[in-house]
Amino acid sequence: MFHHEAKLDVRVPKGNDGFWQIMNELQTRNGEFTVADIDELTCSCTQNVGKYLMGLVAAGIAEQTGTRPPAAKGRFETPVYRLLKQPAMAPRVRDDGSLVPPTQQECVWTAIRTLKQFDVRELVFAATTDQVTPKPGTTRRFVLLLERAGYLRRVGFGQPHRYRLIPEMNTGPLPPSCKVLDARVVWDPNVKKFFGEKPEATEGKP
Repeated sequence: MFHHEAKLDVRVPKGNDGFWQIMNELQTRNGEFTVADIDELTCSCTQNVGKYLMGLVAAGIAEQTGTRPPAAKGRFETPVYRLLKQPAMAPRVRDDGSLVPPTQQECVWTAIRTLKQFDVRELVFAATTDQVTPKPGTTRRFVLLLERAGYLRRVGFGQPHRYRLIPEMNTGPLPPSCKVLDARVVWDPNVKKFFGEKPEATEGKP
């Protein structure tokens, strides 16, 4: 197993997860923010930022609190926003404010963090919601990947295999995801590190 620090520029996070991270930081620091404030810290365009923010407003997760005066004569006032809720994971919202259900992997990871120990059947049952039913085969592959990456430890020697999450690998609410480099490894977005088998350089392999 190896721990490899990801070389990421944290000043330019991308996508809705990045927007959410910036909103939370601005909220903590200033108590408010604008679309332009977010745009200054990301490599995305204001249209994408504004679309996600309007979805959050429609969902009741953010609200407009006022406006800032125009920066120059003839310009429009700038709407100012604040967050009403601050869940750890970036909310997935549609334009109308309706929430997008969590993915299978998110539900399974949440169940892994909740259960003291489990086999795959128990894990699927615990991860099932009204909107999401994880597939046993996909769940089994995810469990094996997490075991190989050092997140899970087998409990006992019986069948079916039982597992538990190693306490120090309970890294946060975001599910680790499989990344194919020179070998299969796990990218953990909570701590921004790779975990898994040490990759070996091979010629001709993408």
